[in-house]
Amino acid sequence: MSIAIFNSADGFPSSDNFFVGEHIPVKSKDFVYTFKDIPAGKYAIAIYQDINKNGELDKNWFGIPKEPYGFSYKEKGETGSAEFDEATIDLNGDTVIEINLIN
Repeated sequence: MSIAIFNSADGFPSSDNFFVGEHIPVKSKDFVYTFKDIPAGKYAIAIYQDINKNGELDKNWFGIPKEPYGFSYKEKGETGSAEFDEATIDLNGDTVIEINLIN
């Protein structure tokens, strides 16, 4: 699983221009990961499961992801691609964020 936290719209969601990011081995459908020492502020999170382990989110000919992906959202129920403003959330201290992957 690849998780990237962006603190600006520059490059969101598909560039290496993120604030902090991690590649995490995942062995089950549900997992929890904790980022530490993230300063308070507005952020957007992009996540994808690199099933074939090639280091990128594979897409079909139309640009639609072929691997599971997801974003942080202001409101639950959003699907599809996201703009930074749509995915922005406020982090201030300990915050739990649930992201359901779109497959």
